[in-house]
Amino acid sequence: MAQEDSGIQLLLGILSATGGALGAIALRELIQWVRRPKLQLTLDLSAMKPWNVSEIELIRHEAKYVRLTVHNNGKTVARHCEAKIEPMDDKGNSLFDPSILHWVRKYPAVYRSPSEQFAPISVNRNDHEFLDAIVIDYYPEGANVPNPSVSTVSHRPFRLQANSSYRLKITVFSENANPQTLTLRFSWDGTWEGFDKKCVSSVEV
Repeated sequence: MAQEDSGIQLLLGILSATGGALGAIALRELIQWVRRPKLQLTLDLSAMKPWNVSEIELIRHEAKYVRLTVHNNGKTVARHCEAKIEPMDDKGNSLFDPSILHWVRKYPAVYRSPSEQFAPISVNRNDHEFLDAIVIDYYPEGANVPNPSVSTVSHRPFRLQANSSYRLKITVFSENANPQTLTLRFSWDGTWEGFDKKCVSSVEV
């Protein structure tokens, strides 16, 4: 009988220790979940004004941008954030493979190689970063390029045609946060002046 009591006490001790360890693990996981990064995407039209651009090949021209603001409303840094864009028609049918978007902070004059320009970044807690999505370029006479030209700002640019309706699905992924998606509706009349706040909007899901 004494041996049985001893065995029961040993078993209870093991279960108590195991339960305590599991409880500690669960508590740690809960704290990490509460403090996790929380990404939020919003449409930013503040860059839809003419910018003077000097590219690496030194062809000066004007450009206007559609951008997204990526907020981190969580308690920790969102690590290894990468954004992809998928062009679709107005019915949601994919037109091109998803490609990687450009973070505004990756300025081409500083980050010369494509692998650097389109590399993932971290977004600090209670902070935000800007993401280029669409650009219109207007080159001077004699530049021998399509004028004006609208495309996605991605490592494999997709040319957006005038007088066509598109949906552009943008998703931001992070190593330690849930992915977030924002879909844009875009339609452009083919003119430099027509690339304005009326040609783009976010799609309510």
